[in-house]
Amino acid sequence: MKNRIRALPILLLALTGPAGADSLSLNDAVTQVRDREDGRVLRAETRREESREEHQVRILTNEGRVRQYRIDASTGAVLPPGGRGGDR
Repeated sequence: MKNRIRALPILLLALTGPAGADSLSLNDAVTQVRDREDGRVLRAETRREESREEHQVRILTNEGRVRQYRIDASTGAVLPPGGRGGDR
């Protein structure tokens, strides 16, 4: 009986899934950017900025401009340009 009681918290933790399971995946972030902007994706990566994860997606627009989008991985919100990125 004691072993079952000890195993219960471990089982409950396993059922909750990995940490950050509610966050937006990099693939979903790329899809979100492609829905906003026609063009070709040049690069997409996830970075840790100021204690949060953000997806950075660089796209070459049909007009020939390179734009970088920053997306908060936990909320899916498009962040304002900043840091080394931003519109070019």
